[in-house]
Amino acid sequence: MDNFTKISAIDFKTELHEWDKVLLDVRTPWEAQMFWVIENNQLLIDIYAQWAAEKILKLDKTKKYLIYCHSWSRSTTVRNFMKQNSFKYAKDLEWWIDAWNLLK
Repeated sequence: MDNFTKISAIDFKTELHEWDKVLLDVRTPWEAQMFWVIENNQLLIDIYAQWAAEKILKLDKTKKYLIYCHSWSRSTTVRNFMKQNSFKYAKDLEWWIDAWNLLK
């Protein structure tokens, strides 16, 4: 099983409810306020902020991360960055936040 891949909204929802996952939202603060939020206890890191890479590198590399963004490309970028920097597990939501909204 690949620990670094895109997953469907259904699989994302299933994995999200496992006890050891961290939900990582890599949208801008404006997007997080204007559009859907998956859960209120997520970690928001604005990927466009100049300190974003530094903040990601300070995260616990042994935890499992589920990543999403507004348009899919940023979550893929973050997932690949985490893989290159020895994180254990990072998956991102296929078809971005709109896919999640269709589950409601």
